[in-house]
Amino acid sequence: MKKLVVIILSVIVFLSFSQQVFAYNDYYIKNYVVNITVNEDSTYDVQEIIDVFFSVDRHGIYRTIPTSYSNQRAIISNVSINDQYSTSKTMKETTYKIGNAETFVRGDKQYVISYTYDIGDDNIPEFDQFYYNIIGPNWDTQIENVKFNITFPKDFDENKIWLSKGDYGSTASDQSGFKKIGYKIEGYSADLGPYEGLTIKVEFPEGYFIGERNNADASRNGAIIGWILCLGLIILLYLLWVKHGKDDKLYPTVQFQAPEGMTSAEVGYVVDGIVDNKDITSLIIYWADKGFLKIEELKKNKFRFTKIMIPVDGKKYEEKMFTSFFALGNGQEVTTDDLEQRFYSELPSLKQLVKWEYKGKKLLFSKKADRIAAASLLSVVIPIAIQVYVILSGFSGMEFVIATLFASVFSISLGAVFKQFIKKWHVMTKTARASRIIFVAFALGIMALVTFLILFIVRDSFYQSIWSISFVISETIRTVLTLSAVFLLSGLMEKRTDYGKEILEKLLGLKEFIETAEMDKLKLMSKENPEYFYNILPYAMVLGLDRTWAKKFESLTIEPPNWYQGAYGRAFSSMIFYSHFNSFVAKTSTSMQMPKSSGSSMGGGGFSGGGVGGGGGGSW
Repeated sequence: MKKLVVIILSVIVFLSFSQQVFAYNDYYIKNYVVNITVNEDSTYDVQEIIDVFFSVDRHGIYRTIPTSYSNQRAIISNVSINDQYSTSKTMKETTYKIGNAETFVRGDKQYVISYTYDIGDDNIPEFDQFYYNIIGPNWDTQIENVKFNITFPKDFDENKIWLSKGDYGSTASDQSGFKKIGYKIEGYSADLGPYEGLTIKVEFPEGYFIGERNNADASRNGAIIGWILCLGLIILLYLLWVKHGKDDKLYPTVQFQAPEGMTSAEVGYVVDGIVDNKDITSLIIYWADKGFLKIEELKKNKFRFTKIMIPVDGKKYEEKMFTSFFALGNGQEVTTDDLEQRFYSELPSLKQLVKWEYKGKKLLFSKKADRIAAASLLSVVIPIAIQVYVILSGFSGMEFVIATLFASVFSISLGAVFKQFIKKWHVMTKTARASRIIFVAFALGIMALVTFLILFIVRDSFYQSIWSISFVISETIRTVLTLSAVFLLSGLMEKRTDYGKEILEKLLGLKEFIETAEMDKLKLMSKENPEYFYNILPYAMVLGLDRTWAKKFESLTIEPPNWYQGAYGRAFSSMIFYSHFNSFVAKTSTSMQMPKSSGSSMGGGGFSGGGVGGGGGGSW
């Protein structure tokens, strides 16, 4: 394994070195002269005179100039080149491809490139600066000599000049030298290797430049508009929720039985608006208690179900599930092994049939509220669209893209989980509710930590302005808060109909009884109906209280059910039965799940290249 790693690294190093050698062998730059006139409005009139020697036939060179840096966007204008050229642009840079595809050059060739480079306001309140890559760190060949002449509009302190040379990020000062003559800096350097740059930084008192273009206006204005739109969206959704989505106050009354005619699967759906696998599994217990089938524990984690009779007055989903269930066996018996990786295909249609029981007069949720909830979910595009606009309007730093992309994806994922959490609120115990709230808070903390860690890793990109950091944080917070609010309000936007409210109050009354029933009442109910524990068990299961229900009967004497055969030993109690029951539920639920995929997954001074301009180039 170690040998393989060494070989791979060696190949990578060789290819990287070969690329530089080949580029250098194809051509190199003898002299690179840069003349810059810095104007009072912080625009630069740049002239580059590049003497190139081609050792093989090439069409010419290409020159790439950055147009985006930190939270700003530069503008290139008045371009003049002494040869034929074509232009291509990306969000980050502009490339000039110089030469003719029909002809070749060899030997000496001089290129003269002139342009105006407008960086706008540097957005640094403490001082003004000229921070420029005389030679960008992206040339792929040797540069033998560099000369530069920079003329400024006013005088300045020569102790505030720094010149650095080397790979990107290098803070090593250039030893070749420069000198200040009046308002002008003249300098030179020699022997720049491939991907080495030469950067100059000059600091001035604030106000040295006058009338600069405020190139952060677009992103700043976009941010302000974004806050207004997002706050407006949240307020709008809140008002819609208050008017159309907020449930009336519930008044549960204690119930000792489930509403007549309701199966456990229906109770699970009515309480939270979701038909999940547990709701479907509970039907097996429900049917067993009704005398329609028997359950036998063959061995650990293996169960057999035997059909006694088809459910009397069964509803459409009951008939379909009962028939499909035993059809996977021999028609009369079926085991959990028979169900495994097969029954899952029946679940979607079964769940839909359960929901179809509640239509017309039995409609649970307001259709108008459902439409508003669906529309509110679509509004997640608003904060994301604002984010994209801000990125494209001037703040296109990769640190911003990464941080906000992570925050957005995480917020949507967390919001989807939170929406389900809201739906399940009524069937959660107080402990479960507290644990979910802690989970959400913890997840938000992790998201914030990772986001700020990303920003810390790329902190060198923020050398120009502390405003950049606060801007990224502000934009990230706005996106996260808005997305979270959208999912929260859309999850709450499920107003129940009068019927839905009435039936929910009864089920919450049953849930309250299961949680708080006193021993005397349970003794009385069990005396009147010895099967009472088992009658309520499937409903307790979908309400998330099956363990609570079993524990309440622990001190009561109950007989084993005639529909369940298990290895109880000499002693039997509700908790002993619950341990078998829990094993059955876990195994049956697992048997109903979709098979897992077998696929695999993969898992003070300036620094060189830190200024604006520069870029690089190559031959073609």
